Amino acid sequence: MANSRCAAVKWAIATTRFTAGSTAIRRKKRATILATRKAVGDNMDLMYDGACDLKTFADALYVGRACDEANYFWFEDPYRDAGLSAFSHKKLREMLKTLLLLLTEHVRGLEPKADFLMAGGTDFLRVDPEYDMGITGAIKTARLAEAFGLDVEVRAVGPAHRHVMGAIRNSKYYEVAFVGPECANNIPQKVYACDYNDQIDCIDRDGTVPVQTGPGLGVTYDWDYIKHHTKQHHVFELNKR
Repeated sequence: MANSRCAAVKWAIATTRFTAGSTAIRRKKRATILATRKAVGDNMDLMYDGACDLKTFADALYVGRACDEANYFWFEDPYRDAGLSAFSHKKLREMLKTLLLLLTEHVRGLEPKADFLMAGGTDFLRVDPEYDMGITGAIKTARLAEAFGLDVEVRAVGPAHRHVMGAIRNSKYYEVAFVGPECANNIPQKVYACDYNDQIDCIDRDGTVPVQTGPGLGVTYDWDYIKHHTKQHHVFELNKR
């Protein structure tokens, strides 16, 4: 890999699930966004991942303006169009100063991502080697973004994700996702027979995580543990008539 270490996550996601009406939800989200900035100060990059939870464009605009007020770096997947409308997100971008990043997390394939980018629907691209045609597809997406002079950010965590980040220039943040002081990563660390981990303590003092250097993905799997906990097994055969 080109880089032996990836820049680790250096941000907090100010998102909480609420069950009240749309207006109450967006007000609570705004309060959370502002409170998070106040808690961490001005020296930390903060990003907000809406996870396509807000119901309407108006809700997204309201929360986006809170991101502007709190000087957030980006606003991801704002509302429930599921990040598929380039037109609406272009319009939202024009009304906010916070980067509208990663509106291609739910857009599959290189050509649709290119269309979304050229239509002005996003500032950066989003890619996941598990969703976007593997490591090869993820690298293609990174090259697409680079051709436009833009960044691509890798979604979530895993050995393949680290190798993708290590192999490209235009990516900055390793998303240590779904973790917190009282919340462990939902991928059991026991699947690994080595010291690899994606828990909250995987980030070192320099704010980076290592890229594995062993064969393949660089990790050793505990196949006894995996087989013991397997619930279903599917075999996909290619080119079989």
